[in-house]
Amino acid sequence: MKKLPVAETVIESFKFPITHFKALMKRTGIAMLVLLASLVLTVFIVSTAVAASSPGLAVTLAIPLFLLILLPFAMLSNGAIQVALGDPLGRNWFSLGTREFRFYLFVPIHIVIVFIVSLLLGTSFAIGGLMAGGNGGTNWIGIAIGIPLAFAFSVFVGFRLTPLYGYIAIDNRFALSDTWDASRGNFWRIFGAMMLVAIGTSVISSILSLIAGLIAPINPAALEAVRSSGGGEAVSPEAMLAGFAVAAIIQIPFFVYTIFAGLGVYAYVYKFLVQKGSLETDGTPEAVVQWLMLTPRPDGMSV
Repeated sequence: MKKLPVAETVIESFKFPITHFKALMKRTGIAMLVLLASLVLTVFIVSTAVAASSPGLAVTLAIPLFLLILLPFAMLSNGAIQVALGDPLGRNWFSLGTREFRFYLFVPIHIVIVFIVSLLLGTSFAIGGLMAGGNGGTNWIGIAIGIPLAFAFSVFVGFRLTPLYGYIAIDNRFALSDTWDASRGNFWRIFGAMMLVAIGTSVISSILSLIAGLIAPINPAALEAVRSSGGGEAVSPEAMLAGFAVAAIIQIPFFVYTIFAGLGVYAYVYKFLVQKGSLETDGTPEAVVQWLMLTPRPDGMSV
């Protein structure tokens, strides 16, 4: 059983968007532009519905918009992981085929299954607690146990399925059994690597947001609320536009970096637990050739 090198995984994930920038832009540039446009459209439509006091409409619109966003995200995930792993398919400038379709299916199915099972677990314990006794303290036992248990289940399954991203991008298959075997005994290592990358990118994002806020006003709604309450002068459209421009220049590139760094974790978890492990566990000539073909050389390309 292989052990994931957490420090190396985190370092490689942080380096990935920088060291592979050119290859990523060539492979996933179109998907990234479509993803960003879809996110902007979603935020605009949903916020407009909420502003019009139509939360029901906002939820109704959010579902198809979410499915729309999944398509460029599937293309982006597949391409970025192929680039990280040095797969020959990572040289393509555009791809929309079975691998992207598998990603498109996996993300919502994964979310729905984990959510439903977690909901059933939490509900079962909650009902059990409510039926256990008549006093208030006993009624809350099931809820107090069920909610953390449901959350723990969703986290456990989610991180154990991390290598599946690599199996889809490289092998083009839902290798659930192989994924579960590859991640066995590595839950805390995968969890640690994911959390370190997430915390690191969040800290940097917060710093950049602070810098952007000091340079120009980037929240017209908040500024307008202050003005309406008599706390300040009206903000000119030019100032608002400048604020948005500053936010875009500072935050969008790092948002792109964050996406690629996160996908880098999935790629390197697969690399360290599946690709590198194949040579060490099976010394046949076929295994050696497969490992050499899948493992990137220092120049970022496979043999």
